[in-house]
Amino acid sequence: MKAVILQEGKLGLGEAQLLSLQEGWARLRLRSAGLCGTDIAKCSVPHLPDNHTHILGHEFVGVVHEMNGDYGEVKIGDTVVAMPLLPCGQCPNCVQGYTNICMMGRAVGRTEQGAFSAFVDVPVVNLNKISESNSDVFILADPLAVCIHANNFISEKPAPRRCLIIGDGTIACLQAWYQRSCGDDVWMLGKHDAPVSFIAQYGVKPFRIEEGNNDLFDVVFESVGRSQSQTLTVAINHVVPRGEIVVLGVFEQGYLLPMEVRKIFIKEVSLRGTNAYTRAEFDQACQMVNDHGNDLAGFVTHWYPMSDLESAVQVARSKVGLVLKIGLRNDLASEQQKE
Repeated sequence: MKAVILQEGKLGLGEAQLLSLQEGWARLRLRSAGLCGTDIAKCSVPHLPDNHTHILGHEFVGVVHEMNGDYGEVKIGDTVVAMPLLPCGQCPNCVQGYTNICMMGRAVGRTEQGAFSAFVDVPVVNLNKISESNSDVFILADPLAVCIHANNFISEKPAPRRCLIIGDGTIACLQAWYQRSCGDDVWMLGKHDAPVSFIAQYGVKPFRIEEGNNDLFDVVFESVGRSQSQTLTVAINHVVPRGEIVVLGVFEQGYLLPMEVRKIFIKEVSLRGTNAYTRAEFDQACQMVNDHGNDLAGFVTHWYPMSDLESAVQVARSKVGLVLKIGLRNDLASEQQKE
């Protein structure tokens, strides 16, 4: 099959082997996929780990093309959105219900061939049937599930809570949108004007660090990560005593972050990391996309053919204008393959 393959930091259109379809799995003909920040980061490294697939892509919608077995409601021809996480179900974390941090976790687009291809294989149990008419917006189900998971870390304080979102990318904007849907008062601290202006239509207010600005927030969501040293210190400075900081941003491996640790002690701040989501949270995200598809469609700001993935990556890196989720439409399957 045709696929966009990452080799030594370069993307190229090529041929990939279709593996034997495992029992209990379905083969999807790709309809659309989302470009994630983690995909972009992997395009910047010269070598992937030995167990990593060279076909990326884990936010995707497709049509069931083939199935190995009959497993309930999902049938050949159905339009579906797929949860890419493949927890083992047996390790101590999975047994306790923490499937998102499975000790032997696999994932489509990481350990298994991903969605930047004509076809992708997924366990049938990971599929949710959706309507064909608004299916493309479901590429947001995965990142929205990340935001739902982050919100579920917050202690049960009555809304409206004062929330600060640090960052202005797709996750930051979806987190702001989701917190507003929960009834919270939300501010965003971003470095790009366009996304901060975009999210304002949902009642999210801009926050600026200025001398004398001592505004405090019940919850601060850090969504930047990478290798910068400012965001967690800002979060600590602007969270209320006994407040909560939730870290969604992916910091670079091995990066040591200087921050004002004493203030965590003085203010009794809770600092929590958050990683991916559970199946229940993915299902909740799918329901929200179904219910609020018209609102969420605007979060997909660009569409490219899959074969032009390199251009999509360049636009995502540029951050010129409003750049949130970039969608990719499958143009890789030949007419013969589609039949």
